[in-house]
Amino acid sequence: MSYTLTETSDVMKIKEQEYSSAGKVQFTAFTSCIGILAKKKDKSEVIGIHLVMMSKDEEWFDKTAAQTVKNCLTTENYDSSDVLLIGCLSLWESDDRTKAGYAELKKLIQPTHEYQLADGNYGGEIESGKVELTY
Repeated sequence: MSYTLTETSDVMKIKEQEYSSAGKVQFTAFTSCIGILAKKKDKSEVIGIHLVMMSKDEEWFDKTAAQTVKNCLTTENYDSSDVLLIGCLSLWESDDRTKAGYAELKKLIQPTHEYQLADGNYGGEIESGKVELTY
């Protein structure tokens, strides 16, 4: 199996390996997770993608998974000039099982802002035409 992403209609409870878009989105709790918040082109919507280190199928986040994320963003018509990468970034960067995939993800999406965050609940919204992190 491969690392997959599933669209959810529950924009205020985006679970691990899910994504959605709306004017405001919220992830379920991050423990070792990271998330991507990206503005949709020509829309007042934010795309939220909740990423986990190891998938439900016990696949570690790798370079192929990073490409899956990029493909999802492209399909969702994201604006590459407004992309936030949030969550347990240093953990993903330092863990031997995820660091290559994490580096590839950063190369592919080129986040405009990065936020190292503790475990918790986070989300995003469009404010004055830009993606803003919410707590």
